[in-house]
Amino acid sequence: MVLELLNSVYFGNTFLAWIYFFATLIIFVLVAKTIIYFTKGFGRRITSKIKGDWDDKLLDLVEEPIAAFAAIIGLLIGYQFLTFDVTADFYFYNIVKLASLLIGTWVVTRIIDVFLEVFIKPLTGKTKSKYDDQLIQLLGKLLKAAAIILAIIISLDNFGFDVFTLVAGLGIGGLAFAF
Repeated sequence: MVLELLNSVYFGNTFLAWIYFFATLIIFVLVAKTIIYFTKGFGRRITSKIKGDWDDKLLDLVEEPIAAFAAIIGLLIGYQFLTFDVTADFYFYNIVKLASLLIGTWVVTRIIDVFLEVFIKPLTGKTKSKYDDQLIQLLGKLLKAAAIILAIIISLDNFGFDVFTLVAGLGIGGLAFAF
């Protein structure tokens, strides 16, 4: 009875393969939660002994993305237990690439925030003018927008769109806007 259930096929894979997939996924989600737990506890104790707050901000910056990457790695490893056709594999791996790219973009935008807050804002606080404060905010928004646009272009390229014509069109549109 149990052997029949384990060998029964659902969506082209045995029930046992699905159990392996979900077990691997659950294990890596637990690993991700453990990473967050240890960085919040153990990491905070270490960073509290270091002067300055840049290390605390850096720890805040990396703990959730590392956990998300651990979950994606678990998804990739678990997917190895399943067999699908070439089209499903293509979309699965492209979605995983997209998720990794989104996490990477998330990290880059957070790095921009931390860099501006820790290193640049103290410098602008020493001046009497408020224009540099506004300029730093504008610079941060522009850098984050550039990172997001770059991530969109890379993700469109991964899904097979011709991004060369898109980038060329944006360049021509930018020139027209500048004139």
